[in-house]
Amino acid sequence: MFKPAPALQLSALTKHYDDGTVALQDFDLVVPDGAFFGLLGPNGAGKTTLISAVCNLIRITSGEVKVFGEPADSLLARSWVGLAEQDINLDRFLTVEETLVYHGGYFGMKGEEAEARASEMIDVFDLRAKADVRTPKLSGGMRRRLLLARALMHCPRLVILDEPTAGVDFELRHELWRYIRRLHSEGTTILLTTHYLEEAEQLCEEIALIRGGRLIARDSSEGLLFGLSLGSRIKLIDGFHYRVFIVPGLIAMAMMQAAYSNNSSSIFQARSDRYIHDVLSAPMRPWQMNLGVNLGGWVRALAIGGLLLVAALPVTGVPVHHPLFLLVTVVLGLVLFGALGTVVGIYAETFDHHTFVNNIVILPLAFVGGVFYSVSRLGSPWHELSHVNPVFYLVNSMRYGFLGVSDANQWLCIGVTAALAVPMYLWSQYLFSSGRKLKA
Repeated sequence: MFKPAPALQLSALTKHYDDGTVALQDFDLVVPDGAFFGLLGPNGAGKTTLISAVCNLIRITSGEVKVFGEPADSLLARSWVGLAEQDINLDRFLTVEETLVYHGGYFGMKGEEAEARASEMIDVFDLRAKADVRTPKLSGGMRRRLLLARALMHCPRLVILDEPTAGVDFELRHELWRYIRRLHSEGTTILLTTHYLEEAEQLCEEIALIRGGRLIARDSSEGLLFGLSLGSRIKLIDGFHYRVFIVPGLIAMAMMQAAYSNNSSSIFQARSDRYIHDVLSAPMRPWQMNLGVNLGGWVRALAIGGLLLVAALPVTGVPVHHPLFLLVTVVLGLVLFGALGTVVGIYAETFDHHTFVNNIVILPLAFVGGVFYSVSRLGSPWHELSHVNPVFYLVNSMRYGFLGVSDANQWLCIGVTAALAVPMYLWSQYLFSSGRKLKA
């Protein structure tokens, strides 16, 4: 019986850069035709290098890359791939329409065909009003739409999206999600890289966890997120099955990101579009304004955390040993990261400033803060360094509330979290009271 070739097949893929950096080492991966596949991992994990190898953008050191059974560097394989890169790489001298038509020409489309397809893409991504505008004059969200439209211009069989929602607001992110889902439903294979746990869970059928240039785990989104694949190798930690042990940390990580991202993006957008004036001019006291802004992030984070818990319960049966302790931990965590988001959103001068804190600070600290493992298993000096990580204390405080176990004294964990949460909230309150960065 005929078996179709996988959309993507990597065999022992290795990339060593000239400065000695090992970006990928003996990396094997198969992505089936028609799949919605996610690559999840921190900065520097090797995700962008992997994509560059598939798209003929780097010279691989060794190994093999095939696209639908053809060598990735062949003309046929390259015609089947559409790439939307993380960084904005648009020709500043071209208009929106010209960008799409030129791209079509690069991929062998004739003039009339390219113009018709460009017009279709302009309508699909709501770029009609900007069709004759040069790319430097587009907003960040419009540029992101144009990148995706360009990647789809030549009707590729495999679409590769490298951090497609990086630096976009909440509304545009969900709009892009809807289009990407529709694209997949029409049979297109999609390979998505992301930092966002929520994005991978919402969109992908399968997820591979990549770290240090190696494939750490691969499973369905539900299985990987709750440690089922790793659980086959790590049976017990502190007397709990791995898939149970990992749940509190994953919930803490998701809630941290949700509370921060909601508040930082909301307040930044309100400042940028000046509808913050409607709030500042209202007959409200500063503490009411601050509380109102923070409540938005808290509610969203609670909803996401609750959904993760509901999804985890039938799979893991995770217990709740200390409900009151857990409640206090959740409140302190929400206050800390919600207020952090508010503060960053007020100080941020560009949208990238607020995403920088999430991608370069919060997410890496979560990955090394004991979310996926017990810090007690680490040797020196990593064990000692973990205790400098503030996220370590929140994760372990959450784990104690659920499981009754912690890598550090539970009162120290909740004390450190409180010691960070209170001054952070007071800082956000000071900014509303003083009007600093909010009023001229």
